[in-house]
This record gives sequence, structure tokens and C-alpha cells, in this order.
Amino acid sequence: MIYGVQLGLSYRINDWLSVYAGGRMNYVKSGYEGYLKAQLKQDFGGTQLMNLALDCEQTGWGVTPIIGADVKLGKWNLAAKYEIKTNLNIENKTNTLDAPGVPEEVLKPYADGEQTPSDIPAFLSVAAGYEILHNLRASVEYHFFDDKHAGMLNDRQKTLKHGTHEYLAGIEWDIIKELTISGGFQKTNYGLSNDFQTDTSFYCSSYSLGFGARVNFNESWSIDVAYFWTNYDDYTKTTESYNNTGVKGTDVYSRTNKIFGLSLNYHF
Repeated sequence: MIYGVQLGLSYRINDWLSVYAGGRMNYVKSGYEGYLKAQLKQDFGGTQLMNLALDCEQTGWGVTPIIGADVKLGKWNLAAKYEIKTNLNIENKTNTLDAPGVPEEVLKPYADGEQTPSDIPAFLSVAAGYEILHNLRASVEYHFFDDKHAGMLNDRQKTLKHGTHEYLAGIEWDIIKELTISGGFQKTNYGLSNDFQTDTSFYCSSYSLGFGARVNFNESWSIDVAYFWTNYDDYTKTTESYNNTGVKGTDVYSRTNKIFGLSLNYHF
């Protein structure tokens, strides 16, 4: 979990151009908790491969500088934002680290007091919106996360093929004065590789579909409701010697995600 508090200032230079500068304070709270027991089947000797337990809390903080610009040209609205890379280290508070036979260099990142690089990557967002009718608007957007240059444990970022690309599109319709509905699509493409994916930290490329609505009670008060779900691509990783056992093995990484949002808005 990354908690953020953001502060910024915007300035309208003229009727069509506005600029923004600010920053976000990030506080990270993460960790590992669980155990792993594994052994070969009796047909392969019944050897115990792994018997470990880990309970490790991690915290850290960092500051993200942000700049942005907004351009309005007739029915067009163009915008761009850039967040500079956040240098961030997380420190361990390890309550349990029990892993007999595991090499010390493997356990070191989880030891009490150890610090691990966990940078938040630089982020570029550009978008274009167009007013099709006075009550109907559409937009497209592109995101780039420079993950390959954001520090990770053991320089893991170098195993990525490229940074993260995201493509988005949305439409918004004011059905009546009191009701607006919207829908959107997002495609996320990570530059994944077998060396990057691990049992304790993995990613899956995906696409998302979302829907929302705003109900205006009066000029000041409104309520937003939204729902979206994400369909993740399974990532299959096959190795000739699974966990150095000499036996071929396969991991399939996958996940699911559904989000519901609700907000109450007051316009001064």
C-alpha cells in the first residue's frame, strides 16, 4: 500500500493555457507474511525442498515532483502530466525469518533492518478530449511508466524488456441535467520476462472495462458511483530445473480485480 498526500498550484496563463506544479508525499507500508513447505513426490525420492516461514513488515517514504499543462482549443482539450521518479527505500521490521538451509544471500533482503530499493517510476500521461455535442464528450489517453529505470531489489528492473505502456479511451454523456453516465477502456502492457517474474512479486498484462454515473442533486451537491473489472493475461513460466531440483517445472501467474467506487462531492 502506498498512501499519498499531494499539494500543488495551478496557474491560468491565458484563455487557452494553464500550468501546474506540485508534489506528492508517499508513505509505503508493505511486507510478506506466510510459509512454504515443499517436497518431491515419493517416486522422485521424497526429498524436502523447502520449509520456511516469513513475517516481515516494510515501511518507507519518498517525494514525487509533478508538473502539468492543460490546453483548451475550441472543442478540444489537451493535457499532459509528468511525475519525476521517486527515490524510495523500504526498511524491514522482521518478526519471523525461519528458513533452514537457505543461503544467506537469499535471505538477506528480508532480514531485520535491511533496506530495499523500491522506487516509484517516472510517469508520463498525455490526453486529448473532444466535445462531440454540448452534452457528449470523448477522450483518449496514453501512459508510460519508466519501470526499467526505477530501482528494485537486486536490480530486477533491468530484466524488463521495456517500461509499461497504457492506452485508455472513454466517453461521457449528460443524459439530463441531473444525470451523467460514462464508460471507459484501459489496456496495460508490461515488458515482462521470465527473470522478472517471481513467486513473491509478479505482474500480468491486462485490459479493464469500467462504467460510472453522476447524479446532480443541485448546483453544489452531487454523487458519483463507478465500477470496473480487470481481465489479466496468465503468464506461464517454465524452467528446466525447477528451484534447482533438476526437474522441469511450470508456474502460471494470474490474478483478478474488481473495484467499486462511491464519492460525495460538494462544489464551492
